[in-house]
Amino acid sequence: IYFSLVIGQYITDISNGLTAIFLRQIQNSTSTFADGLQISKIITYGQQNATLTIVNGTIQALLAGIFSLVFLVIVLFVFLAMFVFTLIRIPILWFLLIFSPVAWAGYVLPNLRPHTWQKWWHEFLGWNFFLPLYTFFLMFAVMFIRGKDRLAANFPPSVIDPSSPIASI
Repeated sequence: IYFSLVIGQYITDISNGLTAIFLRQIQNSTSTFADGLQISKIITYGQQNATLTIVNGTIQALLAGIFSLVFLVIVLFVFLAMFVFTLIRIPILWFLLIFSPVAWAGYVLPNLRPHTWQKWWHEFLGWNFFLPLYTFFLMFAVMFIRGKDRLAANFPPSVIDPSSPIASI
């Protein structure tokens, strides 16, 4: 019971260290995302084809605009969710660390073990390691975006149509 705070802080330090490692790998990620996703090309493509739609009567530009809008909303939602969960994470970890002696005391009593010890560890590890997992996959996405030209070079030309709005992403 006396060492519950120290053990909890140690696990939190491990998760924060992993997060720092992954964040160092994705420095300047905003420019990487903007350049890699080529958001300006998506918007320009939609604007250029909007006039063609009126002239030619096709709905290709409308579909490209809808695809671009949906894609940008999904990207916005992902970053907004990360921001909110990161803000919520700190008070929840404080709360869990404050009640860690109760969880450790619950380990001694077999009837309380599933309600205190196991539930506390499940929540504590979940809230601790959500951020390193998220930043790992964010780092993976940044590495994928940075190397997308090398990846595209490995596909035959028939797989990727360069005139497609999806190919510009």
